[in-house]
Amino acid sequence: MNYATGCIFEYDDAHPQGSGIGFKEEDKPNFTGSFYSKTKAMVEELLKEFDNVCTLRVRMPISSDLSNPRNFITKIARYDKVVNIPNSMTVLDELLPISVEMAKRNCMGIWNFMNPGVISHNEILEMYKSYMDLNFKWVNFTLEEQARVIVAPRSNNEMDASKLKNEFPELLSIKDSLIKYVFEPNRKEQLSKLHEENESLRRSLETKIFWWVVDSVQTYGSYPENCGILSSTKVAKVEDLGCSRFANFWVVYRYVVMAVPVQPST
Repeated sequence: MNYATGCIFEYDDAHPQGSGIGFKEEDKPNFTGSFYSKTKAMVEELLKEFDNVCTLRVRMPISSDLSNPRNFITKIARYDKVVNIPNSMTVLDELLPISVEMAKRNCMGIWNFMNPGVISHNEILEMYKSYMDLNFKWVNFTLEEQARVIVAPRSNNEMDASKLKNEFPELLSIKDSLIKYVFEPNRKEQLSKLHEENESLRRSLETKIFWWVVDSVQTYGSYPENCGILSSTKVAKVEDLGCSRFANFWVVYRYVVMAVPVQPST
């Protein structure tokens, strides 16, 4: 099993951007803009001579681990500026188990190993904003502007995943796969952590009475009882400040009650 790359192609006249026409397994690589892509294409050509090798062309790999710096989503979310070009991509959480099954089925030859369809940088970042961070913002720039700040050109293309889809009909489109395997699990994890934090805070508040003393204000007394305010018999005070200054008295028992002692009228 050879995990290779699909970054050996770029949009051309026969496969224009937005046309829905993707590069197939038998197409000859047309992108040699980087040493990485050039050598990957050479290795793929050499391995074609062996009938016992399965070559999987991976593209812009994405996983549900959004803390991984090599995750495509993590990369572009941290960039100062990003281009906005539709590309074929591979959701590893869905595709890696499929590669194991391919080995069991003795699949050989070259396979475009990505989810069907394409998705742009902006579409991914819109999902990231919607699911992970409503305050997230980003800035776009053009390919020409990008070329001035990167070391080597980048591959942009659409790959035809129909061969893989025919072998595994349950394979999701790139957008559906991102939602199911990346964004929904991460949002559930975020909500679970938030719920745990809220529960911890609630339990803490339910067992305490807080006194907030403002020491700079001259007032009448400091105990609610002095003002005719009595706490519920179900609530036991755990602290006694014994101060003659102004106090806010917070009682938390199922509900939050704030009592402010004031000078009774005569």
